[in-house]
Amino acid sequence: MISPIRYVLRRIALRRNASSAVHCIMPLGAVKSAAVFIDRTAPGADTAETAVREFFSGRGITVTVLAPDSGQLNCAGFMKRPFRQPGGQERSEDLFISLSCRPDDFASEFEARCSPARFKAGCVGLGGDVFDLTVSLPDGVSMDQAGVFGAIKDYLLKIE
Repeated sequence: MISPIRYVLRRIALRRNASSAVHCIMPLGAVKSAAVFIDRTAPGADTAETAVREFFSGRGITVTVLAPDSGQLNCAGFMKRPFRQPGGQERSEDLFISLSCRPDDFASEFEARCSPARFKAGCVGLGGDVFDLTVSLPDGVSMDQAGVFGAIKDYLLKIE
């Protein structure tokens, strides 16, 4: 259970930083830059990061990997500004992918809701219309982040 103060801080942060960008499914050929959120606490995070970098660099797409550890999160539970915006510049990605499979991962939810991306994909349904593409796992099946990225990658390659 989360403390009431932390809950209020999270709601205020989401309200202030929520993206108003219109998003929809778009083909991979139209993507020039991408941001991928990786849950550093989950097993296989390094494998997922390697797979992400290889996939996007092979297609000439600039990728920003957001993989925060506990020292990069603020008191509300989302990434501190220097880690969210490397170089102090506003992010402007075309594609956002969240590989976190934990429904209680607020850092992932914050990045998904506040990303200016035109196409968003993820594993956990956050309610509302946050993700354009959601990969769901069958009941009782656990999958690492590299597996989730593999499933999302397969769909991305099929979209024309």
